[in-house]
Amino acid sequence: MEAQTTQMDEKTVSVASSKRTSSSKHSVASAAAKARAAAEAARTRVTYGQKELELKKQRAKLDLEKATLEADLEALGLEKAAAAANAEAEILEAAARFEYEDIGSVIRSDVSSQVIKQRTEAYLDHQAQTSFSPNTPAPNTLPSPYIKKTQPLTTREAPELSPIHRHDGSPTTPMHTKASAIAPAANMIDFAKYLACRELVTTGLTKFDDQPESFRAWQSSFLNATQDLDLTASEELDLLVKWLGKESSEHIKRMRAVHVTNPEAALQMSWTRLRVLRHP
Repeated sequence: MEAQTTQMDEKTVSVASSKRTSSSKHSVASAAAKARAAAEAARTRVTYGQKELELKKQRAKLDLEKATLEADLEALGLEKAAAAANAEAEILEAAARFEYEDIGSVIRSDVSSQVIKQRTEAYLDHQAQTSFSPNTPAPNTLPSPYIKKTQPLTTREAPELSPIHRHDGSPTTPMHTKASAIAPAANMIDFAKYLACRELVTTGLTKFDDQPESFRAWQSSFLNATQDLDLTASEELDLLVKWLGKESSEHIKRMRAVHVTNPEAALQMSWTRLRVLRHP
C-alpha cells in the first residue's frame, strides 16, 4: 500500500515537473515570436520611413522648382508690362505729335465762309490797286507799237498823248505792261482756287460714321472732293483723321506712328486698313 502511494507521488511530481518544463518552453517560444514580430515591424517601419523621406525630398524639390517658376513668371510679367508701357508711351508720343499737327490743321481749316469771303475780297482789291496804279497806263490808252511811215499823220489823225505820256516823254512798252497785268491775274486765280478748294474740304465733306455699309459712299465723296487738290500724303492723312470716325481715325493714327518717316506708305496702309474694316 505504501509502495503504491509512493509511486503515485512520484508520478505526480513527474507530471508537475513536465508541466513546468512545458510552460517554460512555451514562454520562451512566445517571447521569441514577439521579438521576431517586433524586429520585423521595426524593419518594415524603417523601409517605409525611408520611402517617406525620399518622397518628402522629391516634394521639397518640386516645391522649390514651383517657387522658382512662379518667380520667373512674375519677373516675366513685370518685363512684359514694362515693355508694353514703353511701346504705348512711344505710340502716344507719336500720336500726340500728329494730334498737334491735326489741331493746327483744323484751326487753319475751320475758318468760316464769311472770313474766307472777306479775305478774298481784300486780296482782290489789293491786286486790283497794284495792277492799275497811276504809273500804269490804262489798256485803252496804250500806244500802237508800230506806225507806218507811208501814211502821213495830220493834226486830226495824230494820236493824243495822255498826260502820263507827255510827262514821261516815252510810252510804256506794251509787252511789259501785258506781262505785268497777266501775273496778278494768275495769282488771283490760284488764290481763288485755293480758297474754293479749302472751303470745299472744310464744309463739303461728311464725317464717316464707322459703319461698314457707309464706307463706299463716304470714300467716293472724299476722293471726289480731294482729287483736284494735289494733296501730299501727309495732308491727305490729316484729312482722313479729321473726317473719319473715332474708331477708324485711331487706325490711321497708328499707321502714321508706325510709318512716321514714310507718309506715302502710311497713306497706302491706311486705305488698305479701311477697306479691310469695311468687311468685318
